[in-house]
Amino acid sequence: MATVINGILSRKLPWTLVLLGVFIVIVVELLGVRSLTFAVGAYLSIATTLAIFVGGVVRWMVDYALRRYAARQAQIDHDASLALWLSDRETWLAQHPDFDPTDPTHADPGGRPLFNAVTARDVTLESEVSPGSLYASGLIAAGGIVGLLGVCIRLMEGISEQRGGHWQFWRFSEGNPLHYDWVSVVMFALLAFSLYYFARKPLKNEG
Repeated sequence: MATVINGILSRKLPWTLVLLGVFIVIVVELLGVRSLTFAVGAYLSIATTLAIFVGGVVRWMVDYALRRYAARQAQIDHDASLALWLSDRETWLAQHPDFDPTDPTHADPGGRPLFNAVTARDVTLESEVSPGSLYASGLIAAGGIVGLLGVCIRLMEGISEQRGGHWQFWRFSEGNPLHYDWVSVVMFALLAFSLYYFARKPLKNEG
């Protein structure tokens, strides 16, 4: 970004790099990869994008669980509808007034209903107001608040040092268990698990 801005302001844009990026984007798009995602992964280090990758993995796990849940519910609805059709056809037709035996998507050539098309549940896998999205937004907001608190604490420590004091909010030492990096890894793993848990928690309530 600095190269592009400086090139525009100085009217000396490095067209070689620009054209190289354009052709890379064309090749990436032809390979079926989203160019914006590829660009973000190309110029950001793995230390920066690891959290995004973990979030994507959690999203894939939640979607997989929701798809399995939707398939189970569709099978349950199909079996119940088929049983009602075989036992009391008039009641079934009364419950499904939109059923049209002449519609090829509703019935087979013999006039029997295709239950998957007539009675399938419209289960939304994920939306902007889903528990997973709301919880993830809460984590982002909480991360920003904790970051601001950290800045305030560091500012207070700096003021204390300037005045000759040695005030610290938390004293880390070599013998302190919280001094090690594995504590951060464990806490991050717990946050990822909590996101997965709360994103699919409604399944347990409905099931």
